[in-house]
Amino acid sequence: MDKIQYQYLRYNRYLMIVLGQWPSQSTLERFLISIVFVPTIAAQLIFQGGGLICAVVDMDAFMEGVAPFIISLMCLAKYINFAYNFEQMKDLFMTMQKDWRFYMKYEYECNILYRYYEVAKTATFGYAASVYGAMIPFMMVPTLLNVANALEILNTTDDKPLLFRVDYFVDVETYYYPLLIHSYFATIGYITIVVAMDTINLLYVQHACALCTILGYYLENIVKNDDLEIDLIPNPRDDEGHRAMKECIKLHNHVIMYASKLEKTSTISHFFQLILNMIGISFTGFQAATKLDTLDVALRYAGFTLTLTFVVFLESWPGQQLADHTDRISEYAGRGKWYQTSLSTRTDLKIMLIRCLKPIQLTAGKLYVLNLENFSRSDDVELVEMDDTQLRYMKFTRRLMHIVGQWPHQTKMEKILVSLVYLPFVLLQAVLQGGGMIAAWNYDSDIALENFAPFLVSLMIVVKIVNFIFNSAKMKKLLVTMQDDWRMAMKKDEEIRILHDYYSIGTLLSKGYAVCVYGSMMPFLMVPVMTLSSRFLGLAGNETEQYPLIFHAEYFVSMEKYYYFVLIHSYFGTIGFCAAVVGIDSMFVFYVQHICGIITILGNRLENVIKDGDMNVDIYPNKANDKTSKLAGDCVILHNHILQYSQTIESANTVSFFVQLGLNMVCISFTGFQAVMHLNKPDEAFRYGSFAIAQTCHLLFESLPAQQLYDHSIRVCEYAANGSWYRASLRTRKILNLMILRSQTPIQLTAGKFYILNLENFSAVVRTSFSYFTVLCSMR
Repeated sequence: MDKIQYQYLRYNRYLMIVLGQWPSQSTLERFLISIVFVPTIAAQLIFQGGGLICAVVDMDAFMEGVAPFIISLMCLAKYINFAYNFEQMKDLFMTMQKDWRFYMKYEYECNILYRYYEVAKTATFGYAASVYGAMIPFMMVPTLLNVANALEILNTTDDKPLLFRVDYFVDVETYYYPLLIHSYFATIGYITIVVAMDTINLLYVQHACALCTILGYYLENIVKNDDLEIDLIPNPRDDEGHRAMKECIKLHNHVIMYASKLEKTSTISHFFQLILNMIGISFTGFQAATKLDTLDVALRYAGFTLTLTFVVFLESWPGQQLADHTDRISEYAGRGKWYQTSLSTRTDLKIMLIRCLKPIQLTAGKLYVLNLENFSRSDDVELVEMDDTQLRYMKFTRRLMHIVGQWPHQTKMEKILVSLVYLPFVLLQAVLQGGGMIAAWNYDSDIALENFAPFLVSLMIVVKIVNFIFNSAKMKKLLVTMQDDWRMAMKKDEEIRILHDYYSIGTLLSKGYAVCVYGSMMPFLMVPVMTLSSRFLGLAGNETEQYPLIFHAEYFVSMEKYYYFVLIHSYFGTIGFCAAVVGIDSMFVFYVQHICGIITILGNRLENVIKDGDMNVDIYPNKANDKTSKLAGDCVILHNHILQYSQTIESANTVSFFVQLGLNMVCISFTGFQAVMHLNKPDEAFRYGSFAIAQTCHLLFESLPAQQLYDHSIRVCEYAANGSWYRASLRTRKILNLMILRSQTPIQLTAGKFYILNLENFSAVVRTSFSYFTVLCSMR
């Protein structure tokens, strides 16, 4: 390695040698270091996991141990990724050395490399100081407590303090100091992994940025003289500009290959690190907030949170730099005297510029782009794309869809992270309800029947979620179309007023529906709370259920030991299901309200195709002067837009509606049956009665918008007839005739392509459900 280059890389070299991962180390040296280092950090992770398992009965201790364990996992993921991709990492390092040796011959290029390597060196030192410094409060605690106890300054109850809550599976009293030393070495090892791996990644990116700047210098100076006598088709031997351009293309390809290799070696690791980092930030932030009464502990966790945030920043910042530098290549080319080059040089330059339209990006799992925009992204970033007024109407629905992780404008990474928390909660709820129903069938059929309807409702909601995820592209297309249509309507006061009216209806329906759904669940949600409260106050009788849950479920664990964990899960699972129902159904309502508003706008335009009262009708006007035919043509375009939008709503929901319809009919029957069977217990009858009403409202909430869309679509003929069509040209009349002909077939939303969603069929389904209910009662 060149001595000057070594001076810039010495911090990185020291850190990587400690880990046994410096590319220039021999295989034997790496092996000897690894057999000491790897067991040390792996044992720490195992002990932290053991401590976490042992602390599961103590929620405070468990929460305290989660964040350090997750961070240890993240560090191990970094180390494993680098070790697994060591040969590729070594290739990147060798490429850096070759480039350094090559550009040391040229003064300007050499200075560019110096500048970027200096940035890497400074960032490495600052990052190491920041991360090691943030861990000092944690690492000082055992030392200070031991010193204080030795000097009898402080008499603590924790006689043998450790860095983190761990379970060493040995007598801590006997082996305390060896264990403490191990925890110090392992923690320092983990910190070193973070600093070394992140800063070597930064170094690789700085080198790529330097190459981009060198390429920019070459492009700006592709022609050095100011001679305006340009030979467009020179002899290839004399075309110096073309030769220089070829060298630029080679360098550009070199940069792309280098960056692609860097992306390939790190993308999976970045994905897991990002997930674990976000969870770690959440837990440490939570710990800091809950420990405000003990300021020293709160500051420890706050420092931990800031460090983790800084780690995410140092993974995002290099990605932003690389994207910015590659994006500037076209700017560099524009500054050069390309207009003084030959045609062949310009052709090559065009090819390079086309490639530059797509900037080089570093990603996490090919899903999340590592840049500062995504680092600082909040829940409201996508709102820039939506008008403030339109957003105000959809704010409630948007919040619910964010909770479910299915708001169309959420990033893929955000959806994945939310889904990793949300989906296990709700899916597990459905599985456990099914398990409870099967287990209860063997000893009490009444309990099994009681649980049948809630289980079917859970299945129905899972179908909603799966359908929305499967058709996420269509759902996003519908929302984007709504935004485009809103911006179009804002040009005319009358049309934007129409959309305001329909969006107001959508907001009213979604909030009313939320009140209905959550209100119907309150009798179920209140049962465990009321039972536990009455038992605490000594008001409960002997027949009161010992461990009441919202619904009967089989958790396959000791209820006596894990009751409160189970109860919390059942609450979160049930509330999560309700959020999915209200959110997804409200999105459907807004889709339909929007298209009904557009149909009304179409009607307004048809009625005003001719505004003046002139009865002197020119039946055969010149096409260029026939303004009415142009307006009618615009109406046809808008009508086709309405048809396509409605078809997208239909195709995205028809299968889901079919499954939901079948489950809904059975649920209404069974919940009504349960209400009648428990008339001797008014509280039980009220719970299931409200549940049956909620299921009926759910079916109504899907049928009412479809009926509204049907009614609006058949009015298109009426709107056309209300206009002064008789004063239009024959060309305009023919256009209107075609539209009226197409309007004879109304727009309908279906369940499975054979059941039409409307109020007439809604009443038929309710009647059928009551028929099943009657049969069940007679069988009883």
